[in-house]
Amino acid sequence: MLESTTTIRNRTGLHARPAAELVRAASSFASDVILMHDGMATNAKNPLAVLSANVRPGAEVTVRTEGGDEEEAMAAVMACLRNLPNE
Repeated sequence: MLESTTTIRNRTGLHARPAAELVRAASSFASDVILMHDGMATNAKNPLAVLSANVRPGAEVTVRTEGGDEEEAMAAVMACLRNLPNE
């Protein structure tokens, strides 16, 4: 299992398109991808779960990946979170 933390820096947080981009990135891997925010663990492959996490701009999130391609999944998901579009 890998774990990494980052801060959401776009203006809208994880809403609509940014959440969809995260789900798309996470879903392209076989590993489990968990997004942790405010004590909640959320399946990053589930769009409704990501939206329900209510991640606001400036929030610190932790990503956990576990599985055969966990390193690749972590790299892709962290790159996605660090480069979210400002909408």
